[in-house]
Amino acid sequence: MADGHKDIWVVVEHSGDVPLDVTYEMLEDARKLADSKRHKVCALVLGGSALPDFSQQLAEHGADNVFIGRHKLLSTYTGEPFVQALTSLCGEMLPATVILAATPNGQDLAARLAACLDVGLVSSCLQFAIGSDKNVLGVKATYGEKIYSSMACSGKRPHLFTFKPGSAGVGPANKLRSAAVTELSSLSLNTGAIATRTLAFITADPRTVDLSEADMIVGGGAGVGNKDMFGVIQELADVLGASVGGTRPAVDQGWIPHERQIGQTGKIVSPRLYIAAGISGASLHAMGIKNSEYIVALNTDGNAPIFKLAHLSAVGDLGEIVPLLVEKIRDYRKKKPMNASWS
Repeated sequence: MADGHKDIWVVVEHSGDVPLDVTYEMLEDARKLADSKRHKVCALVLGGSALPDFSQQLAEHGADNVFIGRHKLLSTYTGEPFVQALTSLCGEMLPATVILAATPNGQDLAARLAACLDVGLVSSCLQFAIGSDKNVLGVKATYGEKIYSSMACSGKRPHLFTFKPGSAGVGPANKLRSAAVTELSSLSLNTGAIATRTLAFITADPRTVDLSEADMIVGGGAGVGNKDMFGVIQELADVLGASVGGTRPAVDQGWIPHERQIGQTGKIVSPRLYIAAGISGASLHAMGIKNSEYIVALNTDGNAPIFKLAHLSAVGDLGEIVPLLVEKIRDYRKKKPMNASWS
């Protein structure tokens, strides 16, 4: 590009020894953009000295280059050192576009970075496209999530975007791909400018964790019948260690808060297990759960559309099925502790 900025960067968000699924989603979307713009996809991994090597996994989902930055202050996420590192790297290596995850950490980092670099930011994108001027567009839900808008950044680069987890789903890995791996030995941080530090981590409560990050979800719909019955749904979720969500009708009835709404106009989710209780499977909700690894449907209507999505189904009264499930899972848990594998 005329201003020297090139390539699309994806900031890798990882937990433990593996990248989050949203990282793979971002890489795959970035790959499509890069192919149309003849740019490279660069995955940026920041962490501490013990940062594991998952370069090959990143390559298999679209990365051409993997940049690895290590520093003791990057062992756990704190906004100040991460934005310092990214600000420095963007100034030195001149990416054209930087994509981060629309997770709590990613949104925090993106906003800080946009302010430090004085550049544009489009947040919570569902997908990306290329505009007529060859710039990247972020497609997002707007006006109370009633319509979709394509938004671009203007002015100086890099242009920043955040991507909503679960919006695209993770495609198959291409085992034949490889990436050039570069250790960023020049990474240095001004420790005197860092005023906060991480003291400890508290395990997320399934009742309050963001549904887009939940590993297991029990969703309730209009078929649950009333708010009291949602207490039984919560009991099932508790015994599983799962989160509770629901459909738009359940929100409209006041049975669950709006932030627990699942669907195209709510949270896009991709848990390992999704139990749909009393949910008919209308298209807007189906779009929000279609990337779930395993879907179990419970409904009195054997012809409900949800059964076309489900891997396992049960037709019957939730008042009978759900308490029986709770009892069976409790019996199972007595034999197999909660921290044991479900496999």
